[in-house]
Amino acid sequence: MTDPDRTSSADIDEQADRIADDAEAMDRPDRAIPLPDESGEEDEGVGEVTGIVP
Repeated sequence: MTDPDRTSSADIDEQADRIADDAEAMDRPDRAIPLPDESGEEDEGVGEVTGIVP
């Protein structure tokens, strides 16, 4: 949970955008939820799953 006194409206807007993007990705069967890498940039997802390797 975030401290409302320390969270700026820009941070809240960014978090809301990320949540909306994640919700959209969950509705699409061909995409995984993108996770930020070490640099903080979000990946575009893994694309369509075409096979499973044991």
